[in-house]
Amino acid sequence: MNGFNIINNYKTIYLSIFAIFSFILFFQVPDQNRLELDSQLYDRIAKNFAENSDLSDSNNTQFMPVTAMGYPLLMGLVFKVFGANYKIIILLQILLSIFCFFLIYNICFKFFDERVAKISLFLSCINLGFIIHSQFILTEILLVTFLLLFLYCFSEFILSNNFYYLSSSGLFLGISILVKPVAIFFLPVPVLLIQNFKKIFIFLLAFAIPVIGYIFFNYNKYNIVSLNPAGYENIYRYYLPRVLACKNNISLEKAQTQIDNLVTENNDSSLRYGPDLKNLLIKTCLSSPVIAISVWIRNVIKTYFGLYTTELKVLYNLDLRGGICSYFKMSGTIFEKISSYVTFGTNSKIIKTIGFWEIFYLLFQYILILLACYNLFLNKQFNVLFLLLSFIIYFALITGHDGFGRYRMIFEPVLIILNSVGISQFLNILFKQEKYA
Repeated sequence: MNGFNIINNYKTIYLSIFAIFSFILFFQVPDQNRLELDSQLYDRIAKNFAENSDLSDSNNTQFMPVTAMGYPLLMGLVFKVFGANYKIIILLQILLSIFCFFLIYNICFKFFDERVAKISLFLSCINLGFIIHSQFILTEILLVTFLLLFLYCFSEFILSNNFYYLSSSGLFLGISILVKPVAIFFLPVPVLLIQNFKKIFIFLLAFAIPVIGYIFFNYNKYNIVSLNPAGYENIYRYYLPRVLACKNNISLEKAQTQIDNLVTENNDSSLRYGPDLKNLLIKTCLSSPVIAISVWIRNVIKTYFGLYTTELKVLYNLDLRGGICSYFKMSGTIFEKISSYVTFGTNSKIIKTIGFWEIFYLLFQYILILLACYNLFLNKQFNVLFLLLSFIIYFALITGHDGFGRYRMIFEPVLIILNSVGISQFLNILFKQEKYA
């Protein structure tokens, strides 16, 4: 019989798992719980755009918001059509997540083979990051979509040397800057892999089109040549207070107050954080380089090992805002701190079980990723290895100002890809097969 058999269609089964978990959260979580601290700014800008066609923060339309406008613009367009309905945003993010799954699947299929692709689709559909973050009014899912489109098109270019895919990859990477300008310093990685002046020019031109357009928008509206002030905010509001707190052995709150006293009110963020703050940053880092580096590294570690389960708790408990549920705020031995980190802020046995499962999953995932990297090296897939590893390392390192698990979503798809290769290779070793997939 040649008819469609839903039982034997693994894609349908895997996607059904994701859909079930997603819609459980969709119907259980109240709308107000979907608004994280960052969400409130996105929400104000989106509602202002929907009501007044003005893409600015309604609290202060003269100041450039501390966010790129891509995500609030998408929200505002939805609000114009459907009203201020968060459920539509969540449904859209669920659909974008599914789209991401097939991008991951196709990247794996093209670079490796069908078995790795099948594994990656399954891992994507049960991934806590996608299940949970599609439920928040946050940039993560939209940002990951454009970064994955870049990876998919660039992988096609590596395999086919096609100019269409090259220019498309540059364009999607540029559009990701409009959602959150985190990929701006990732450009050297694809440039090194292109290795042709004409092709590099095409890639950079495609990348520059949306970026220059956005800079022009900011200049026209705020008279400032800038993407957005997030870089200044991240360094001076989050990173520097932590370094000062460690260096001077004071509370983080006291260090933040010290910073606030030096901040001036100015529409231009480069002037808001004036010479006094810049000198303090330089002096602090130069006088205590070990502390400055250790704070950054600790935050990166938090990004690698922070639990998505924490965000699941936040969906059900509004009192967990502001990072109070952190491993580093727990006391006791390592195992006691881990236990407290998982169980803090929830009485749900299901959430606690998910948390402990996620810890084991993370540990085994990184072991399998190491196996995958070793295998890619042995098979001389150097370009693929360089692209994927650089993606993980770069997007982890830039979170050193204030790392936590949510930031791992940016490179979670690449972790899934390498994890799938590692699982496939482990199965080959287990069953003494020769191929890597």
